[in-house]
Amino acid sequence: MLGSAVSFVLIITMPASAFESWGWRIPFLLAIPIAAIGFYIRNKLDETPEFQEMNRQIAATEAEQAPLKDAVRLYWRDMLKAIGLGAGQRIGSYTIQAYFVTALITAGFPASLALLASMLTYAVGPLPSIWGGVLADRYGARLPLLVGYGLFVALTVPTFMAIDSASIVLASVAVVVFTIINNLVAAPLNIAHVLSFPPEVRSSAAATSAPR
Repeated sequence: MLGSAVSFVLIITMPASAFESWGWRIPFLLAIPIAAIGFYIRNKLDETPEFQEMNRQIAATEAEQAPLKDAVRLYWRDMLKAIGLGAGQRIGSYTIQAYFVTALITAGFPASLALLASMLTYAVGPLPSIWGGVLADRYGARLPLLVGYGLFVALTVPTFMAIDSASIVLASVAVVVFTIINNLVAAPLNIAHVLSFPPEVRSSAAATSAPR
């Protein structure tokens, strides 16, 4: 949302030629400190108790570890399932984060309005993620995944038809609805990826499905 907001401010304050020449680089440069902060936070987080216990067992046995090799050898079917399960939601995420802005501009809407629609998706995005997590805690990951993917199948084509319409309101509503569906799936999907594998191969095996 912050990135879209920065781009929006630059587009409405800079000449088009300047933005296309060098101004588009500014959001990327501003993201460098944010990336550094994220890297610092991640390195200060504690691992889960079961992972810490696994590390203690490894240290005690001094056994050579090959998690990727073991994951492919023992859990390749589960890895393929995780890749297939995550493909739809990942495509949805990249569509929201990158393609929708391009699609709206291509459909004839001004870049500023396209970025406003993008910011709207980020503003509403956290709530359905929380709802998806609550549903997964209450009913298990299967229900929100089935509901979310079913809605994806039913509403993807209407979403792009709305984008191709002449109404920015209709297009924005469609993009927001698409975002709600996508984020509803995200939380239980990531949990499903993690719980599909034992801790000794979890990171290597789950990484093939590119969890967020």
